[in-house]
Formats: sequence, C-alpha cells, structure tokens
Amino acid sequence: MRTVIHDEIPQSFLKSIGSHIPIIWKINFIGTTSGTPLLSTISKKYDVHLSVLSANISEIQETPFGNLIIEVTGNKNEVDKAYQYIKDEGILVQEVQING
Repeated sequence: MRTVIHDEIPQSFLKSIGSHIPIIWKINFIGTTSGTPLLSTISKKYDVHLSVLSANISEIQETPFGNLIIEVTGNKNEVDKAYQYIKDEGILVQEVQING
C-alpha cells in the first residue's frame, strides 16, 4: 500500500519544528468515511486547531481510501476529546511519534 499512498510527514515540516514537540495524528479513511467532514466537525466541536501536513485520497475497485497527517494544537483535554471522537466515529487514527 505504501507505493499507492504517500503517508509520511513532509521533510520541510520536520526541519521547521525546532525544539517544540508537535502532536501529529495519522488518520486513515476507507469507504464511506472518506467523505466525512471530519476536520471541520472536530474544529467546531472542540477547541483545537488542525493543520494538514499531508493528505491523499485514491480509489481502488470503486472503494475510496486515503489518509491525512495533521498537526493538532490545543489544551490536552480538548485534544484528547477530539482524538476519542475520531475513534468513536470508527475512523482509524494514531498518534505519530517524531524521533528527533
């Protein structure tokens, strides 16, 4: 799948982060979840800011799939609630660890 989907954090972002350790999430969409207005819903529901670092959507055998890599900022409680919301919606999300 890696040859079909670009799912890495852009090098330009990694070079720009300096000493601050960002919260990065990788979100995978499959089928009908790929049309979900996820980011706008989260930003309206929770007090978090979302920056898209990388995004891709493709289709194989008429099934859409894709991924987002986003940076999330906000207080820990709101960030945690937003993360749980994504999981509760049945969308695969994982925090990405950046090794500096």
